[in-house]
Amino acid sequence: MPKNFKYKPQFGEKLIQKFVQGVGQDIKKYFGRDKGCIVGLKDEGVFYGEALWQWLGNNNLSFTTMDDDGHGLEEEKLKGKKSVDSRQ
Repeated sequence: MPKNFKYKPQFGEKLIQKFVQGVGQDIKKYFGRDKGCIVGLKDEGVFYGEALWQWLGNNNLSFTTMDDDGHGLEEEKLKGKKSVDSRQ
């Protein structure tokens, strides 16, 4: 489990570990070898998305964050890529 988070989770790493263990393999299959982007939705979604991105360790994947209303999204990281947000 990644330990060097840019953002610090409020509810602890155990919940994040459970999330990654629960969906990690499915997300890995979804992206395959395609270029992709994981979107961490603020507030807690940032932690889950970043942990998933680190766990996948795939050079074809990027990570960005955004507010629920779309503000703060780095759109260039999404262009021409599969994407998944941290709510899925």
